[in-house]
Formats: sequence, structure tokens, C-alpha cells
Amino acid sequence: TNLRSKIVQRNTLDNLAVKIGLNKLITSSENTHQYKAHINGNAFEALMGAIFLDRGYKKSKQFIEKLIMHQQKNGLKM
Repeated sequence: TNLRSKIVQRNTLDNLAVKIGLNKLITSSENTHQYKAHINGNAFEALMGAIFLDRGYKKSKQFIEKLIMHQQKNGLKM
């Protein structure tokens, strides 16, 4: 429960997006500045939704588990 709570925190999602390089693929206009605070985390959530819709629950779960295990193995904070 604690791990799940940490994973869904907005800052954690932002950090995960940056760790996988998703932030380098994001472009936005200047008039979206109010949403830029967590745009990386929002993009990460959208990616997870796309993986889920395209590949299903099992593959999206594998992706998240692999990402989390990589984070913990390398001593990165979540």
C-alpha cells in the first residue's frame, strides 16, 4: 500500500517520466503554463493508458514492475 501510494504521487510520476526520457518528447505552447507543473507525470499516465489499451493489463503491469525494480535496484528514490 505504501509503495502504491508513492507511485501515484504526482512528483513520482513526474520523476518516472524524466527517468525514461519522456520529457524530451513533450512539446507545449506558452498558454499551457498553468498545466506545465506536472506535464511530465500527465504524459507518463497517458503512456501507461496507451500501453494498457494496446497490450492489456499483463503487459502494462510488467512494464511498471520492471520500471520500479530498476528504480529500486539503482537506489533511486520514488
